[in-house]
Amino acid sequence: MSKRILVMGGGFAGLTAAKEAAVAGYEVTVVEKSEALGGQAVNWRKSFPTKAPWLDLEDNPVTDLIAAVEADDKI
Repeated sequence: MSKRILVMGGGFAGLTAAKEAAVAGYEVTVVEKSEALGGQAVNWRKSFPTKAPWLDLEDNPVTDLIAAVEADDKI
């Protein structure tokens, strides 16, 4: 069985899928139609709170996700 996965789209969902597949031991190829990763999420200035007390907007999480994907040797 192949341990390779193709992820179509380098937006938030595609990058998350690629990262999780790499953690699970798969070799991942991400195909993105635009020049940069991140999709529409790159344009977000702030994001909804994801942890208690859910009061303050958070910095854009896609920036860290892009860095993690680009640094992973399996992706």
